[in-house]
Amino acid sequence: MDDKVITAGGPSAPQLGAGGSSNALRSALRDRRFFWSLEYIPSSQKVLRDDFTKLDELASAVSLMPTLTGFSVTDRVISDHDPDPLAAAGHLLAKTGKQPLVHFSGKGRETHHLDDTLRRMQGNGLENILMLTGDRLHEEPVGSRPRYLESVPGIAMAKAFNPNIFVAGALNPFKYREEDGMAQYLKLGKKINAGCDMIITQVGYIIKHEEAMYWIEGRKYNTPIVANLMPMTAARARYIRANQLAGVTVTDSFLALLEADEALTSDRGVARSMRRLALQILGVRYLGYAGVQLTGSIRSPRSRSFRQSSANAPRFAQTGSPGDEPGRRRARFLAATARLSPLGTPLGICLKVRPSSRPGRRERSTT
Repeated sequence: MDDKVITAGGPSAPQLGAGGSSNALRSALRDRRFFWSLEYIPSSQKVLRDDFTKLDELASAVSLMPTLTGFSVTDRVISDHDPDPLAAAGHLLAKTGKQPLVHFSGKGRETHHLDDTLRRMQGNGLENILMLTGDRLHEEPVGSRPRYLESVPGIAMAKAFNPNIFVAGALNPFKYREEDGMAQYLKLGKKINAGCDMIITQVGYIIKHEEAMYWIEGRKYNTPIVANLMPMTAARARYIRANQLAGVTVTDSFLALLEADEALTSDRGVARSMRRLALQILGVRYLGYAGVQLTGSIRSPRSRSFRQSSANAPRFAQTGSPGDEPGRRRARFLAATARLSPLGTPLGICLKVRPSSRPGRRERSTT
């Protein structure tokens, strides 16, 4: 844990444990390689075995792609009764030969639940965990107060249990109220002090990725940061707004543009959403992010579209040189990719969204 290597673009990556060479995520950070991972959401609404069958072909492809470090397996995102992420993580480890990132959500949990999860992870050879406080329970207990295990003590517990375990934490920089944003950055510092090895952002569609990098570099946290990105179509945006997905904001103006794409294109805006995703990946890479976690990209048609969009994008050096100022990296990125965007800026729509006119509701932090 004492050895640190500097990643391209500034953040440092922990070189952890003797077994790190078999862990694709650790290896990518150690070797300063920009990486991708895919988020998988186990759901009780589907037959788990069928999900595994559909994933096997993709998992086989992931095992052969060095830039893909594996899967990130969520914990009770759809409902409180979703399958245990450890079952899916074990299956994906066997199929890909790459360590997945197991999510642990503290909603409805106490310390003994985390202790049990860490012991089962150790027994199944799983090495990576993402600690989250979690959003609200879908079904709160009757007559008693719901319990939450906060992510900061959770990170400390995981490190105390096994100093060599790789622990990631979350950050949501996409806040419209200053007090909410500052609370996120205050908690970020606590997570890093507790032993967090990597930070993953929430999904967002305003240019706050640069602010997060500025904050981390300005305070010399030396912790790699990964962007969580999701291709956004009009149908998905409507679902997120209707179901008030915790931590993800789709503004009125962004939804209007997505619906215009949907009406004007034969594929209902899918290709344009994948193009924006490819440009977002280039953007965060040039800002100095260590990698990206792709959410909502498992389905094969979108995966093919994304590969086509990425193939047409310009190839850059790793992410700039250590010590390169974020503003200079961003300026080079803007100049290099402006020609790709219909709006004249590489992040296109993501830079040109306005906050909703409706006041946002306060939510429990999911990080």
